Amino acid sequence: MKIGKDKSEVIEGQQAVSPIAERISKKLWLIFEVSRNPATGARYNLTDVTSNANSKLSYAQLWKLYHGQIKNPGLEALSVISEFFDLEPNFWLISVEEAKAQLKSKLLAENIGEVEEDVRIIAARASNLPLEARQVVLALIDSIEKSGIIKHPTQKG
Repeated sequence: MKIGKDKSEVIEGQQAVSPIAERISKKLWLIFEVSRNPATGARYNLTDVTSNANSKLSYAQLWKLYHGQIKNPGLEALSVISEFFDLEPNFWLISVEEAKAQLKSKLLAENIGEVEEDVRIIAARASNLPLEARQVVLALIDSIEKSGIIKHPTQKG
C-alpha cells in the first residue's frame, strides 16, 4: 500500500518558511491524502478540521500550516489536528518517513475490520518492517503451514 506522493509534486513553486514548517506541511499533506470521513468515505478538507476546532484553530491558520507558512505552529494547533485525526502526540516530532509508516499502520489497523486483535497487531507491526524482513515473516508463516501444525484457510481438511 503506497501512501502519499512527494508534497512538492502537488504544491509547486511554494517554499516553506523553515525546515520545521516544511516538515509539518508535508505531514499535513499526508494526513489529508489518506484520511477519510468514515460516514461518507470522502477525504477530509481544511474546513472539516476547523469547524470542529471550537475556535482553537482557524481556517487561515490551518491553510498556512498546510502550505508551510508558519514557523512555529504552537502546541494548541497541533493538538487540535492530532485530536481530529486521532494521532499520537509524537507524530509531530518524528521524521516524515516515520510519519508515513505510522499512518500506514493506522490505516491498516482501521481497514482490517473484524479480524482478531492479535492478527491486527501482527499486521500493524509487520507493515513497519522493511521488505526483506516482511519476506522473512511470510517465509516463517509458509514454513508453519507446510509443517502441518496449522492449515492455510484455503486448504481443505
